[in-house]
Amino acid sequence: MKLIVSRAALADLERLQAFLAGKDLNAAQRAVSGIVSAIDSLVVFPDRGHPAGLAGTRDLFVPFGRSAYIVRFAHDLQRGEIVILRIWHGREARE
Repeated sequence: MKLIVSRAALADLERLQAFLAGKDLNAAQRAVSGIVSAIDSLVVFPDRGHPAGLAGTRDLFVPFGRSAYIVRFAHDLQRGEIVILRIWHGREARE
């Protein structure tokens, strides 16, 4: 499986890390490490997570503290690709 991280997902990860680093640098490092590990696990287990609202997408919940980060991804088993679309915190206000 080939893992592709979209620009939007990279920007999300940087934004989440910066937000948490302003409060607790160690927690920010643990959060990013957990998110990256969860994303890496998709190469072996591409059907992890739950079907999302958009056809062909899934949400992977990454527990952290009292909530979780959510990684939205799509996979194409025929092409052998997993695309990370977006990443956000479960308590984040989203449009």
